Amino acid sequence: MPGTKVLTAHVPIELADKVDLLAESSERSRGWIIKRALAEYIERAELRQAMIQQGLDAVERGETVSHAEAATWLKSLGTVNPMPLPGVKKRG
Repeated sequence: MPGTKVLTAHVPIELADKVDLLAESSERSRGWIIKRALAEYIERAELRQAMIQQGLDAVERGETVSHAEAATWLKSLGTVNPMPLPGVKKRG
């Protein structure tokens, strides 16, 4: 099949059985279920990594909120007068 690559993985029997049950109940093939699960996992992992990098880049630019400001804001949540989200201040 052009444009594809066979991957082999050893998975616990319980997980393989769950894949089989899901494939049967959704009338999809085992391969379809595994491709979909792998694609969704990779998409989430890439998004997580991008968000981490955005945070690291913001820290490098000095765009931070102090621990004290964050703690004060958190303590105000759930009270009658919650504080607004603290603003990012350029530090450096």
